Amino acid sequence: MAEPMEITKRFMVAEKGAGDVLASSSAYLVIKGFEHLTFFTKTFNLATVKNGVIEYSTPTGNKTFGKGKNQSYNQIPISFNERENLDVKQAIECIQTSGHNGELEVEFFIGDGEQVASKSWGKGIFGFIVVEDNPESDSEGSETPMSYSATLHCHYFPNKPVINEALKGVAHKVINDLNGVDGSYMSC
Repeated sequence: MAEPMEITKRFMVAEKGAGDVLASSSAYLVIKGFEHLTFFTKTFNLATVKNGVIEYSTPTGNKTFGKGKNQSYNQIPISFNERENLDVKQAIECIQTSGHNGELEVEFFIGDGEQVASKSWGKGIFGFIVVEDNPESDSEGSETPMSYSATLHCHYFPNKPVINEALKGVAHKVINDLNGVDGSYMSC
């Protein structure tokens, strides 16, 4: 039977082996041809592969569900901090009037420090930027940056997932040890 303190130790080792927790500010995106917008991006949602659930009734009247199809389409709200030279406004208008809106390539990155460039979240293709609302000004907002909001539509394709094999082994060990725990503590 495993000792609870040993199990706790294994959980801590597994958690540390997974690396540091990411902060929300550890993500950025790059729009090919408009790389400078990376530095002006304030907030955005990370793209994901989505899937639904198909709900249906069985012949006996029970409700159940089945796996839906994967969907690559993402609608991503994005906001930029505008600059004195109106860089964001000009870039967005350039995208919209270029005839290439709908052909943008976007890559999402995660990480801090030296590891940033090597951690790609995945790519969005056939990107399309839509501005649905006017930028808002505020005569009392002298300490608030002016932001420019848009919506990025794209089809997202993730990188091939990689499983951290070392963590997988530790997780299996911990689960196996937990099967032998009865909830009572051993005396110190």
